[in-house]
Amino acid sequence: MSTAAKTPNYNLSQVAGSDIPDWITDYTSDMKKIDEALKENADDIATVRPDEFSEESTYAAGDYCIKDNVMYKAKTAVEAGAFDISDWTATTIFDELSGLNQKKIESVEISSIELLQDGSGYYINIVKKGESERTGYIRLSQ
Repeated sequence: MSTAAKTPNYNLSQVAGSDIPDWITDYTSDMKKIDEALKENADDIATVRPDEFSEESTYAAGDYCIKDNVMYKAKTAVEAGAFDISDWTATTIFDELSGLNQKKIESVEISSIELLQDGSGYYINIVKKGESERTGYIRLSQ
């Protein structure tokens, strides 16, 4: 049986109450999620490592360069030639990476929410649309 409690951001397994984790399913699934998230972040960060502007290079819209110690992002495609400020927007790595922190959160349709009680207290049982069993729960403090 897989663990019912999941972390809010990456939906990783959390052992709670009387859960008996299925180590092969839970662990393997969680490691895959972690690996994919780390790879996605590394790929995103790698795209924001600009080189010095080169008059011999062409740049696609969204490409980055450094000119006079300032980081720029190309507004449109830029042909080889002298640096033209009208083709670029000054930016910072912080500004570019700040959007990466806002990961896509899957929208989930809920078919039922119940307030239940067990020997440990109250909890809210949540079932996703199309699922027949609990897909998540929130334990309420006593």
